[in-house]
Amino acid sequence: MGALAGYTYALEQAGIRFLNIAGTSTGAINAVFLATLAKPNEIRSIKLTDVLDNMPMEKFIDGGRAAKAFVTAMQEKPDGFVDKIPELLILAYDKIFKQKKWGMNSGDEFGKWLDQNLHVQHPDELKSILQLAPNVLKIRSGGATYQACENVEDKKTEAQRLENIHNNIKLSIVTADVTTQSKIIFPEMAELFEFKNNNHLTQFTRASMAIPLFFEPVVLTAHPNQKIWNEYVSYQGSIPTGQKCYLVDGGIMSNFPIDIFHQRKYVPLCPTFGVKLDTDRTQPNETAKIIKFLGALFDTARHTSDFNFLHKNDDYTQLITYIDIASHKIPKKIKTGLFNLKSKTEDVSKFHWLDFNMPTDKKVELFTIGVKAAHDFITANKGTPFNWDHYKTTRQNLIDT
Repeated sequence: MGALAGYTYALEQAGIRFLNIAGTSTGAINAVFLATLAKPNEIRSIKLTDVLDNMPMEKFIDGGRAAKAFVTAMQEKPDGFVDKIPELLILAYDKIFKQKKWGMNSGDEFGKWLDQNLHVQHPDELKSILQLAPNVLKIRSGGATYQACENVEDKKTEAQRLENIHNNIKLSIVTADVTTQSKIIFPEMAELFEFKNNNHLTQFTRASMAIPLFFEPVVLTAHPNQKIWNEYVSYQGSIPTGQKCYLVDGGIMSNFPIDIFHQRKYVPLCPTFGVKLDTDRTQPNETAKIIKFLGALFDTARHTSDFNFLHKNDDYTQLITYIDIASHKIPKKIKTGLFNLKSKTEDVSKFHWLDFNMPTDKKVELFTIGVKAAHDFITANKGTPFNWDHYKTTRQNLIDT
């Protein structure tokens, strides 16, 4: 999250403002706070950093001693779960077989934190804060987009598109409904479910962060109207038993939902920037060990849809910043062998996705990495700088062909 916040902060300091915002999993946390902390034409990232800096992540591991032992073991060495098989068996029996919770941590503490810090909860409240005053958005006269307009009708169309953007600024949080095998985008598809509580944005974000088996899924009641299920997600089956739908981390379907804002028929009036906390398939996955093989299976399932979109729309390579967090390595002594009696030194990732007790200096370092990545993106310290006119020309050529 720190790198995403740093990236956002740097772009806002460069004068860029964000209209539509989308996120999955960790990105959903950044997205929901960016969308609700201030108006879209205002600086929001400074408030975001304050919120994230005070996030009590260690409390989110609320599954007891066994869950905490598992997290610690996984950080100490890549296959640390092997050393914690007894704890895993306890978790599996208590949470899965006995309680059927489908997760080692309830996610309740995370939900409470969201309730306390999200001052906007209902979709109607969200719509209000995202609404801009009249005439805030304008097309720059003399810009490349206007120069491409050959007649009054073309300019009228652009004006209509600008008005449509102005009136439909939105937040998109991606989660996966494993009950109906559907990609759910909140709050756009909130009509598919019945909510007993009014903390809608908390439930949307909590669902998007429900890492399978690590956090319990969010269970929502499905709306009984089969017609709207078909309209939103083309689900034509029967409504789930008891009308219960199990929602988990949207990253299992789409970990980089940049396709949500894609407009194939037009040259966009503003760019869609994306930031990824890894690089795309720069080397083959390791599959020699079972943990590596299982990781490769999971990565293939969650990335393929996004890879296919970027392959078919390679113009998006001009819009994406890649922050290779895994490339930041430190030497670490790893215990090996029977009963961990042996050890060896390996280069391991400095930042672990399960580091829920990250010290302040590492949070600051992650933030700085994000700032630098954004700086490089717009100033071309690495590669070619982003050029808006060049990108619009690329899109126009794609439409023409």
